[in-house]
Amino acid sequence: MKRVFLMLVCTFFAIGCVQATVLSEVSKDITHFFGDIKLGDRLAITNRYGNVEFRIHNKNEIKAYINVKAAATSKSTAMNVLNQVDVKVDINKSWNSTTYSMKNTYYGSTDDNRKVEINIVVYIPKDLLAIKVKNEFGSVAIEEYTLPFEADVKFGDFTAARLMHNEQMLISVEYGKLQIDEAVDISAGVRFGEARIGRVENLFLNLQYSEGSVGDVSNLGLDLKHVSDLKIKSVGKVNVYGHSFSTLSIASLKNRFDCIGVGSHSNVKVVVPSSKKFEGIKMNFAYTPITILLPKDIVAQCNLSSNMGKVSINNLSGDNYENNSFEGKRYVGNLGKKRKNVDYDQFANINITNSFANIKVDVSD
Repeated sequence: MKRVFLMLVCTFFAIGCVQATVLSEVSKDITHFFGDIKLGDRLAITNRYGNVEFRIHNKNEIKAYINVKAAATSKSTAMNVLNQVDVKVDINKSWNSTTYSMKNTYYGSTDDNRKVEINIVVYIPKDLLAIKVKNEFGSVAIEEYTLPFEADVKFGDFTAARLMHNEQMLISVEYGKLQIDEAVDISAGVRFGEARIGRVENLFLNLQYSEGSVGDVSNLGLDLKHVSDLKIKSVGKVNVYGHSFSTLSIASLKNRFDCIGVGSHSNVKVVVPSSKKFEGIKMNFAYTPITILLPKDIVAQCNLSSNMGKVSINNLSGDNYENNSFEGKRYVGNLGKKRKNVDYDQFANINITNSFANIKVDVSD
């Protein structure tokens, strides 16, 4: 019996060895050099099947190192694959600027027996170029840049240490991860992926079928669709332009949260740790449970209304309370104890309308 078992094992091992294909690999290196770069020039890169990495140097020039690898069942087939990679360079000069374009294209097919990889490392001068890069089946990376930088990445990741002044330039990632440590004036979108963003001043974030986290933000715009989880550490002003089938959690709301006429089939949780600079909350949602955690010293005017849901207020003292005809569906009045010689209209305003879901207001820990 043991002998038969060993024979079967050897047979399966031999079949596995036959099925495993050893590919032959060939490669070539290409270098492009552009000198005398001036402020206002542009660099456009299109690539596929590989990574694009930008590095800053102290020279007034662009140097691009392109490595092309091809693999196939035979060396001759691999060479044929390699020859199907087209690397084009265009230089378009106008009266005030120059556009440098590099486009790498592979026209053939890829499978388990035929592969191609095009990796690019680009050395660029600091803060001279406006950059636009498009990459498929590969990642894009840059350390720090303070001029317009636009990226369109599919089936790959985008990483940056620091970006500035890109409010008109979109960083877009599809089927990948977006990671930015620090940014000023940036617009970013992720679809079928993940966003991890650190400290930001002025961020517009569009997430679809994704998840993510954002650190400290001064001004934030959000458009969320089918976002499994978005956590925000600390934020000043928030404007939500779209919010459906998503979960949003804000750990620290410093100033204001505006969400007018949007939101459905979602979950929202907002924490207000201090009432000193807190202006208020405006929300209009449907099918979306809303939880608001307020500080103990809050003084606010409130209008909370839920159609086909409940409104609950816990651990907060109010000076006025009013119910409509549906018990527990509405709260209109003031929260917190009124301070001497101070009117309520000088404090926060909380206005929340919900449909088919509950509104819960409580005191934060």
